Amino acid sequence: MSKTNFQHFRLSDIAAFSYAFAGAMGDCGGIIIVTNTAQIYYINYLNEDLTWEEVNEIIPMHLFKLPVLGNTAKVPDGWQFISLGCGNNLLLKHLYVEKLNTMFNEYLQTEEGQDAILYQVWLKFILKIINDTSTNLAPLPRHKNGSLPIPKNELVLRFFRNEIDERISHRHEDIVVYDDNQMEMYHDFIQWIFPTKRPSIMHPEAPIIDENFAEMLCADKCALKNYCKSCQRYLNYMNFDCNGDSNIIDSTREMPFYKLPYHNFLRITRMLDSLNQTGHQQCSYNIYKKMFELLKNAPLTWIPHDDTLQYWKNTQQLASRKIIFLDFDGVMDNAKYDIYLNKHNLPEKDEFGVLFDPDCIAALAHIVEQTGADIVISSSWKDYMTMDEIHAMWHKRQLPGKVIDVTPTTSRHRGDEIATWINLCLDTCSYVIIDDQPREQFNTDQYDQLIITNGFYGLTQSDAEHAVEILNQ
Repeated sequence: MSKTNFQHFRLSDIAAFSYAFAGAMGDCGGIIIVTNTAQIYYINYLNEDLTWEEVNEIIPMHLFKLPVLGNTAKVPDGWQFISLGCGNNLLLKHLYVEKLNTMFNEYLQTEEGQDAILYQVWLKFILKIINDTSTNLAPLPRHKNGSLPIPKNELVLRFFRNEIDERISHRHEDIVVYDDNQMEMYHDFIQWIFPTKRPSIMHPEAPIIDENFAEMLCADKCALKNYCKSCQRYLNYMNFDCNGDSNIIDSTREMPFYKLPYHNFLRITRMLDSLNQTGHQQCSYNIYKKMFELLKNAPLTWIPHDDTLQYWKNTQQLASRKIIFLDFDGVMDNAKYDIYLNKHNLPEKDEFGVLFDPDCIAALAHIVEQTGADIVISSSWKDYMTMDEIHAMWHKRQLPGKVIDVTPTTSRHRGDEIATWINLCLDTCSYVIIDDQPREQFNTDQYDQLIITNGFYGLTQSDAEHAVEILNQ
């Protein structure tokens, strides 16, 4: 919603209202309305310069003012006031209150959520509670008469040609000269510079395109040039540069894209989708690839949520690859082989560390031969060996398969390290985890891909057959 159109919204079937006071942490001035069908409506009364009376038209503000003062008497029946913390407040239907409290309390018990404040995560939880779907799966916005929006290819082309039309709410030539503060402050231009086939949930009045638009845009040199120009401007705002040949390069600016305010992640999803739907698939993939390259080296606390990473992956036609997450101790080396070496007075180590059991090596070779899987090292050996040293060990010991990477080292348990690697992988992955650590060291959604070896014997032929079955299913 915006200052120019909020009067047109007559919302019903509401599940939650949130309101952030001026000076609140997070999105100060932000108002979020969530419906029972998981649609989200948003407006920032500070950015839009709304009067108090106009704010009151969107949400009757006495519902928030009184509870803050300790008086909840005027909260309507069937609703509950919840302080989200740090100047953020929520009115929520009683139907959802208990489930929200349960999800948040469970989240606080996790390492990721131990320092969380409710205002940071409530929206994600409410959407899951309502219908276990993401905002991407919310019903398509409709006109007042119930009909779906009609594609407006020509209107979008007129926008990119900078033609005057009362139906066009923005001028392209104005948007491309927005400074960074304006790019952040204004919210309803992004649907114009990155049109897609799907109506916007935030701004359902924005035009949509259809499957004919890419060809029409390609044939219109002026519109095409300006489409690319606005894309370059937004890339610059993301701290990327484009050399004009679909190649994305790092900007010299200091702040990386993942430190932008969170709503830009939604914008990025739209940009990737729009590029694909307008005939710029290579550019979309190059941006996607550059983002994930930067995220692999980003501090863990700055990596976007798993759902966001998956949304970005869903915009791409990705290759599928098979991965073996391989531990060493208790998998490739074992007590049985150590006893054999000691009994025959043979060396137990080389310059890289403990030697691997030939039987375990043969079992690993069988997995690689039958599946074509690549190897990612999840063993603690990765913490004191460089990739060059691991490759040198693989070559000298003539070990099977190709080692392509190691999992990131974090303060979390091994399952989280593997999950982080999968989330940041450019491609979709089918995988198997081979380890001797207990199940508790892994995430529950990894159990079907987990093979726990017996540390005395290490990786056996039976384990190898099981791994092949997992990878080839």
